[in-house]
Amino acid sequence: IWISIKLDLRQMTHSAAFGTTPELEALFKVQASANIAPEDQLVAIQVHIADEMFTCGGYIASDGNAASAQERLQKLLASDPDAPCYMLIRLVEPGAWLLAAYVPDSAAVRPKMLYSSGRDSLRKALCSLATLSDVHWTSVDDAAVLSEEKLSHDSKLELMTKTERLAIEDAKQTATEAQGEKVTSAALSFPMSPDAAEQTGAFRDGSRSLLVLTITGETITLHQSASEAAPAELRAQLPPDAPSYCIFRWSHEHEGEAQDPVLFIYCCPEHSKVRAKMLHASTKGGVITYLETTGVQVAKSLEVSDLDDLTESLITDEMHPTVQQEKAISKPAPRGGRKLVKRQA
Repeated sequence: IWISIKLDLRQMTHSAAFGTTPELEALFKVQASANIAPEDQLVAIQVHIADEMFTCGGYIASDGNAASAQERLQKLLASDPDAPCYMLIRLVEPGAWLLAAYVPDSAAVRPKMLYSSGRDSLRKALCSLATLSDVHWTSVDDAAVLSEEKLSHDSKLELMTKTERLAIEDAKQTATEAQGEKVTSAALSFPMSPDAAEQTGAFRDGSRSLLVLTITGETITLHQSASEAAPAELRAQLPPDAPSYCIFRWSHEHEGEAQDPVLFIYCCPEHSKVRAKMLHASTKGGVITYLETTGVQVAKSLEVSDLDDLTESLITDEMHPTVQQEKAISKPAPRGGRKLVKRQA
């Protein structure tokens, strides 16, 4: 008897569409309700990704003491400091929550990518229930947020211009469909500069294989472009201290077949300015939509927070996941060896 065993590694992208468990959705819907009694309110809800689903990993109940809640929050994260997770934290304003992506520098590369790729999906799954502000934590110390001043939604928005705030509110209003409150989109959309639009057209037509775009003011501008590029050359083309979008056509052969998929790589160095992180994260979906409407079909979307992680090996693993070799398992012989049975004539 031969049994074939194959293990396919999951493909992770920044735009990964994970589902939400009914338990987590029901819990957050109750907590985000304006009618919830103060004694029933939770300070924070921890969210994990398990089997491509967002699940509730725990919560912090309110005891009326911000210092105590802060201590419990940091203790919760410190219990497994290398494990990424999300924290949904209640803000001062009614209906306002903070979505914190805790992705420590010490985490392994793939968990980093998994939780970075799922952040947008979690936001979209919950933004119809509450107003969400984003923040990114890389250490337990970053989680010092449970105070009256820092729990203000306005303190997050003051980093943005009036136009950006209006765009967020408009995105929130258009994010919910009438049927079942399903989220369709929630992204900012800024105009392309003339040279960025021109080079996007050149990329679509095949005369460019690399575009690097950034946000300057309230416009998406061209940082770099190249007619030819290899995976090993990408890091040198990206700004080391600011977020950027890298659109890369990877011309290569795989198993004897010529391929040229387009990769969208969102690069967000950890030491980038907070405002730039917020803008680029919120605008990423709009850029991908713009590319696709102009005829550039994105085959894979990735996110890296450390340029050193952007290697040819990473791109290869994402585009061509390793498949475990087939293992042959034979039926063991019975105890005492196989018996010969003489056939009757």
